[in-house]
Amino acid sequence: MKKSLLFFLVIAIAMTSVFVGCTHKDPKATEGPTATPQRDENTCVVWWDNDAKDQELIADAWYDFKAANSGEGGKYSDKITMFTTPGDAGGTTTLELQIAGGTAPDLIRMDHVYVTALGQEGNVLDLNAKYGATETLSKDFSESAWGAVTYKDAVYGIPFDANTIVFGAKTADLEAAGVSLPTTWEELIDYGGKIKALNLDHNVYTIPSVSDTRYNWPAFFFMFWVWRLGGDVLNEDMTEAIFNDTETGVKALQMMLQLKSSGLISSEAYEETQTSMGDYGTWHLNNADAIDGVEFGLLPALMEGGERYSGLGLYALSVVTTSQNPDLAYDFAVHFATQKNSLTDEYYLYRYCKNHSFIPSYLPATEDDYYAADNSSAFWKVAVEQMGKTKYRPAVPCWPQIEEELSKAVLSVLRDGVDPTEALNSAAKSANEMLKEYAN
Repeated sequence: MKKSLLFFLVIAIAMTSVFVGCTHKDPKATEGPTATPQRDENTCVVWWDNDAKDQELIADAWYDFKAANSGEGGKYSDKITMFTTPGDAGGTTTLELQIAGGTAPDLIRMDHVYVTALGQEGNVLDLNAKYGATETLSKDFSESAWGAVTYKDAVYGIPFDANTIVFGAKTADLEAAGVSLPTTWEELIDYGGKIKALNLDHNVYTIPSVSDTRYNWPAFFFMFWVWRLGGDVLNEDMTEAIFNDTETGVKALQMMLQLKSSGLISSEAYEETQTSMGDYGTWHLNNADAIDGVEFGLLPALMEGGERYSGLGLYALSVVTTSQNPDLAYDFAVHFATQKNSLTDEYYLYRYCKNHSFIPSYLPATEDDYYAADNSSAFWKVAVEQMGKTKYRPAVPCWPQIEEELSKAVLSVLRDGVDPTEALNSAAKSANEMLKEYAN
C-alpha cells in the first residue's frame, strides 16, 4: 500500500513539470518551453504531442481563435493563454493520475474507445448536455464518426482525425494472373488461387488479425468481417454481445479458416507490403514503397448484396471535467476541428491529417483536392469513399476490456485451432458479464 502511494505521488508530481508553453504573438512564431502555467479562468491547457509541425499548427489555430474571440466585444478576456503538454492518447491511466493530482489538462485528444469510459466515470464532459453539440455540430461529421463519441444521448468528444482500412493488390501480380481487383468473396478466393499458382516469392494475402496482435487488431479486423456479413458486435441497445452469431461471427472465422486452408494466408507475421493482396491503413502512406504499384478499392463484399464495410479508427477532442474554464476549452476545440487558418485558407484539421496520413472527420475538410484527386494510386480517393462505409467500435465504457477478450478468441481460432463457436461463445459470456456490471 505504501509503495503504491509513493508511486502515485511520484507520478503526480512528475506530471506537473512537463507542461510547455506555446503562446504566439505571431502565427508563425515558434517559442520554446515556458514555466508551468498558472491555471485560472484565462488558461487553456491542451494535451498535444511535441511534434514541431503540430506545435506550430495548434499555435496558429490559437492565434486565430484569440483574435476572433477575445478583447473588446469578444467572449473572452484578451488575457487568455493556451499551453500544451504531452499526453497519452492511447490510454486513460495518465489522465486519471493527473486528475487525482490536480494537474490535468483542460482539453485532450483521445482514442474514441476510451472517451465513453472517461465520460461514464465523470472524467470528461457530456458536450451534448452542456453545449448541445449534436444539434450544432453533428451534421458536418459522418454518422459513424459522431456515433463513435456518443453513448446513449451523451456526447463525450468532438471527432478529430480518423483512419480506415481499404483493400489493395499489387498491379503486377494481378496482371500476371490475368485477374482484376477482387470485389467479392468469390473473386477473392478465385483470383487468390490464380495468383498462388504463379508460385511467387511472397504470400498471396494477409489478415492482420492473424499476424499482428498489437492494439487488439484481431478484434478490430474481425469486426468488419462481421459487419460485411450483415451482423454486429453488440445488440442495438448495446446491452448484449451478439458477435457469436452463427451466421455472422462464427461464419466470419470459418471464412478466414478457409483462406488459411487454401494457402492464401499464413499464421506467420508479415506486412501487407509483403503480399500480393492486403488490407491497407492510411498509415501505409508514410512509406512510399508500401503503396508503389498497388491498386486500391473498397474491401470486398462477403455476401451477395452485402455492404463493403470497414472499421473506423478515430481520435476525438474532449473537455476534462476538472477544467477551470470548460467553455474556453470547448470553444477552442470546435475552432480547431472545424475552422480554417486565416492566412492559408486551409482547415487546421486538413493540415494536421495531411501531416500524419489521416483523414479529417470533419467532412468539409475532405473536399480538398489532396483527398479527392487521383494521386497516390488513388489511395485517398478510395479511403474517403471507404470512410462513408465504416462502422465504429461500440461506444460502451467497458469496450476496451471486451475487445481484449474478443482478440484472444479470434487468435485462439486462427492460431491454435480452437472451434470458432466455442471461442466466440466464451468471449461473449465474458462480454455480457462486463456489460451487465456497467448496466448496474
